[in-house]
Amino acid sequence: MAEAREKKKSNEALGKSHSPRNIIKRVFSTQATINMFKKGMREEACQEMAKFLYNNTILFNVSKSEGFSTMFDLASRLGLEFKHPSYHDIKVN
Repeated sequence: MAEAREKKKSNEALGKSHSPRNIIKRVFSTQATINMFKKGMREEACQEMAKFLYNNTILFNVSKSEGFSTMFDLASRLGLEFKHPSYHDIKVN
């Protein structure tokens, strides 16, 4: 019995405890960390958007418009590879 306890302690010390309970703990811990990171990123993005509107004297009511939502929906579908349009792209189109 003492031998089994020692083996369990040594396995845990080496990170070899693969019980379903420990695996679930690690998964939820990792997911919580990811969610916290995403929440922080969202807050930062929202602050930057608010600063953009304020610094360019754009009324905050624009955020209620259908076009504002559509713009962000389309940009988010393109993912990280999306690059915003240049001055020329906006002016010509």
